[in-house]
Amino acid sequence: MTQTPVCSYDLTSDSSFQKYLSDATPFANKNYVPSDLVAINSSFTANDASKFKLREEASIQFADLAWHFWKNFDGDKLVIVSAYRSSDFQNYLLRTSCRKNQCAQAGTSEHQAGLALDLSVRTKR
Repeated sequence: MTQTPVCSYDLTSDSSFQKYLSDATPFANKNYVPSDLVAINSSFTANDASKFKLREEASIQFADLAWHFWKNFDGDKLVIVSAYRSSDFQNYLLRTSCRKNQCAQAGTSEHQAGLALDLSVRTKR
């Protein structure tokens, strides 16, 4: 019998952010929730960034990226479509609106790690 591999790093204590999840490397605990989730603090997104959460360092870095994007693209702004998603919400998406080849299985999504964003752009033109 083949045993499913599990994530070999501890997302809580490993601060390197060099982490990748996949079907081959899922969370050891499918219900993992980052301990340092924070609301995104940026006024340089086209929607309310504070409604979305990331791990603290990722949130800070994204806010900086959003400012640079706004500054360098003539006032165009990023739109946050999705950020942190719980395992339950990932399962909900898979059941209701996402084809399996487009969404990660619960326990294998970097959104659940608090390190991924889905973005679009709102232009001023």
